[in-house]
Amino acid sequence: MVNAGSNTVSMFTIDDYNPTQLAYVNTVSSRGEFPLSVTASADTNSACVFNGGNNGSVSCYRIHMNGLVPIGDSFQALNLNQTNPPKGPPGTGSQIAFSSNGELLYVTVKGNPMTNATGYVNTYTMVSGVMQNATTVNTGAMSLPFGFVETPNNGLMISDAGYGFDVMELKNLMPMVTDAYNISGQMASCW
Repeated sequence: MVNAGSNTVSMFTIDDYNPTQLAYVNTVSSRGEFPLSVTASADTNSACVFNGGNNGSVSCYRIHMNGLVPIGDSFQALNLNQTNPPKGPPGTGSQIAFSSNGELLYVTVKGNPMTNATGYVNTYTMVSGVMQNATTVNTGAMSLPFGFVETPNNGLMISDAGYGFDVMELKNLMPMVTDAYNISGQMASCW
């Protein structure tokens, strides 16, 4: 769970038989300002948090029984040029999530139509919980990418508050936006 007011992230366990039963494990620094999204991968025993304040960053942690432990080499600055707390939604961070197999990490950042800055998706290859080989998808079409869901082919369907949604496909682990879809009359579709 992200704690934007204290720049921390907390870990809880969930009871297998009663999923409404949470047990607090620990709280650690998010290693940035204003954490706004967190994701976890059971395949890699890691979690990553997206900090949206000031320059923005992504930092990852190893998941242990005693809680989250920062992975030293797994921190990436994003140069969002934001305030703390962020002002937006234009120009702010949106969501972070692992691919279903834990091999990729996706981060969406909204553009700013007032300054002609387009939104984008950063995709990181994950090796032992460490972010590597960042690829930025920015076709000039993305406006305000918000939430997303993985498609069956390891691509993404991304809601875009500017016009509708985008579909991103992967070819040889290289992301590319194949289509942007305009939804006539849509009003800020976010998640």
